[in-house]
Amino acid sequence: MLKWVKNNIKLFGNAGAMMGSTLITSGTGFVYWWFATRTYLPETVGLTSAGVAAIMLLTTLCLMGLGTWLISELPKNPQQAPRLVSTAFLVSSIVTAVVSTLFILMGGLISDDLAHFSASPLILILFLIGAVLNTAFILADEILIAILKGHLQFMNNAIFAISKLIMLVLLGLLFPEAPAIVVFTTWTLGNGLSLLVLLGLAI
Repeated sequence: MLKWVKNNIKLFGNAGAMMGSTLITSGTGFVYWWFATRTYLPETVGLTSAGVAAIMLLTTLCLMGLGTWLISELPKNPQQAPRLVSTAFLVSSIVTAVVSTLFILMGGLISDDLAHFSASPLILILFLIGAVLNTAFILADEILIAILKGHLQFMNNAIFAISKLIMLVLLGLLFPEAPAIVVFTTWTLGNGLSLLVLLGLAI
């Protein structure tokens, strides 16, 4: 029994990290939206949530199963890991940028909420950056699980969850009438910060 536990300790660690990530992202996510609804204008919260929901949908579509594929391939081909990972990030980033642009431009014709994110080139660019970073964040999560680095996966999620909440609170205290794209950017910056730390550790 002890030998079995020892041989599978990394799997238990991965499972624990995934559970911890779910708890911290769900808990801080609840506080994030609770604070947002009590601090910002209803229109701002509505547009921000629409933007986040659109990005989550786009991420699911644009990953195209690459995360699942890496979970399967990386343990079998560790010597090919750099090539597989870099290819997955490049392909998913390009697809996300293209699909997100089409989604927002076409979606803006039928939805006022989505039209907000194509109201100007700057807002569209900020949305595209958010979409690409979110896709990279989710892909990084799945890669870390694949290589049994659950502790880094938890750290990645914790940095994202806590940093975006801190930025939202500071923004709310200093600029409660911030437009939706500014509030939305706290989500993007949280993703970017977590990926930056992860990249620093990898280097």
